[in-house]
Amino acid sequence: MKVFRFRLDRVERWRRQIVAERRREHEIAALAAAEAEDALNEHDAFTRSYLEELVQRRREGTTAIEMLLASEQMRQSLSARRAVLERRCQEALVRVQATLARLVEARRDLRALEILHADRLSLWRHEADLEAQKLADEAHRARLLLGRSRDAENAPVGGDRGKKA
Repeated sequence: MKVFRFRLDRVERWRRQIVAERRREHEIAALAAAEAEDALNEHDAFTRSYLEELVQRRREGTTAIEMLLASEQMRQSLSARRAVLERRCQEALVRVQATLARLVEARRDLRALEILHADRLSLWRHEADLEAQKLADEAHRARLLLGRSRDAENAPVGGDRGKKA
């Protein structure tokens, strides 16, 4: 009985598309993570420059209550902004890990399909080689039988066998 074999080419093409989509998703997530990290670094640079400016003002002798109040409000604003940026950065990193996991899973599925396809091709080649060997064996047997029948036709009849002429 013939074994049913599902066509793998369409499934393989579909899985390749899924891998490409997962790769794009991962690249987008990695880009978003890099942008979030850049925003955090820019915020840190701004905070450093602001603190340097405050230190410079204090050295110059400015100690007004308004400056202290503005400084405290700015510190709270900067810390709140930093918390938001850190949260976004963490979320982006989690997204990168999730998309990477999905990409790895899609690649694993595709690889399994490619292995199955290669195994089927190998089995098909083996079966074709066996069939070719059978045909070659039959052709060889036919030549041997034909040669024996010709030898039998050309052989002398009677008791002349084994005698030298």
